[in-house]
Amino acid sequence: MVSAPALKVSLDRKRYATGDTVVAHVNLAEGRRARGARVELRYRNSWWMDQGVDTLSKSRTSDDIEVARVPLAEAIAGSLEAGERTARLTIPGDAPPSGPDIHWRVRAVIDLPLRPDLRAERTLTVRSRAAQYEVLADAADRPDPQLELDVARIAKVGETLSGRLTLSARSDIEASEVRVDLTYADSLAPQGTRVARVLLAGHERFTVGETRSFRFTLALPAGGPPTTYAAKTTSRWHLTGTVARALAPDLSTRRELFVHNGPSIPEG
Repeated sequence: MVSAPALKVSLDRKRYATGDTVVAHVNLAEGRRARGARVELRYRNSWWMDQGVDTLSKSRTSDDIEVARVPLAEAIAGSLEAGERTARLTIPGDAPPSGPDIHWRVRAVIDLPLRPDLRAERTLTVRSRAAQYEVLADAADRPDPQLELDVARIAKVGETLSGRLTLSARSDIEASEVRVDLTYADSLAPQGTRVARVLLAGHERFTVGETRSFRFTLALPAGGPPTTYAAKTTSRWHLTGTVARALAPDLSTRRELFVHNGPSIPEG
């Protein structure tokens, strides 16, 4: 017969957004000699580390980061009674959302004297909110004076972006094409990968002083990762508008997009 675990953790739901409160139920099957108990909210930030300057090999490593802790119970006369206890922990509003490099969990710990602590944990999914990127978007890169991208800076995965690329020519320009590219970069591929391209015009001539605008729509991938700024890893999205020239350097401007995946989260 398989015995029941001595310590169990359950959560009020599986999915949360930054700023939410996690309600954890901790069940101790039998009384124990203990100094106390606590519940922690943590995430593991994993990343690839180079194995030396002369090799391309990498290894996976991680840091475990505690963002909240609450006492669960104090031992009375050195003992902790059996039963269920409840703890509430708040996910920070600027916390990194769950993703390939970010894994969240709630951990309960019973502090046992002269023995290894008794532990149990439960994983959860944390999604981002638009509001947590507002300060970043306000401070982000600004448009080039000759080429400007006008587009919402904060968007949700799966949404269709509508924007405008405007050229204010300071000289005569002969362009081979005008385009907008959507790129995604993370810690493994910081140079970025093109996800989508919209061709706005083919061969075009612009005269000095001329202003021309090109409207575009572009869909963010429904399953794409949200923008993430964590201690060891980042996930970032950019839009780049380009006026390509055959006999001169291209004109281009880049704007960072802040992509979230909440807060429309089904319960359970």
